[in-house]
Amino acid sequence: MPCRWDTAICVLFALGAAWGFFSWLVAPDLVPNLLPSIGFHQVASLVLAGASLLAFVYVTKFRDRLGDDLKRAVGEDYFEKDGLCFKPMVRVAQGADGQLQAEISIYYENRYAHPCDAVVHLRPADGEFFSHRGARDLHVSFKCHPGAFGVIHQPVGVKEEIQGQPVRVKVSAAVRWPMGQGDQLRSHKGRACGSFDVDWEQAYRVSAHELRGKMELTDPAEISLTMPSDIQSEIERCEYYNETLQEVSP
Repeated sequence: MPCRWDTAICVLFALGAAWGFFSWLVAPDLVPNLLPSIGFHQVASLVLAGASLLAFVYVTKFRDRLGDDLKRAVGEDYFEKDGLCFKPMVRVAQGADGQLQAEISIYYENRYAHPCDAVVHLRPADGEFFSHRGARDLHVSFKCHPGAFGVIHQPVGVKEEIQGQPVRVKVSAAVRWPMGQGDQLRSHKGRACGSFDVDWEQAYRVSAHELRGKMELTDPAEISLTMPSDIQSEIERCEYYNETLQEVSP
């Protein structure tokens, strides 16, 4: 909640406390004929102070400190793994050679105040899109800053026969919190996705094991992604890039 609301609640609580001090300790002796009655002022001051106190507790303990930027970007239906929410989307961008190419854009959002390491793994049903020649899976490892909202763009090649068509994709992820999660900044949770084992010491070194469909995915979720048309069908090797759009200042 913006600081102006915190200030307003504190001011109302102070007014209620001052009103209560006057109506309970001063008015009975100095203003016995206070209208409409001293009892009315005593009860009203308690109500104002109590309501302000409850509002302050709600704001500081229960209300989200950050908005749901992911929802505004991709809608309400997104995935979550242990406090990191995300959703893969498809867009068309211009490649380095000037030709149009597809990109898998993974929008993500950290629900907590500490940073995390994350790995998102996408497995199209039959390798319809790929980030490296000879690959069939898309495997993305990244560091997510405290409370961050961002997007990772991975250029991909898309087989000609599948362009313009929907593709079923299995979705799994793994997350590690080196410092613990910290305070919750956003309350909205995403739907569950699959998981897999990660050697975190090697998490940022992608090998053929991760790209060629050899990883064992446990209970992966599924999503349908429609591939664009008239784009590159081949790609040699193209690394993704991480664009942080918002994060919490330390």
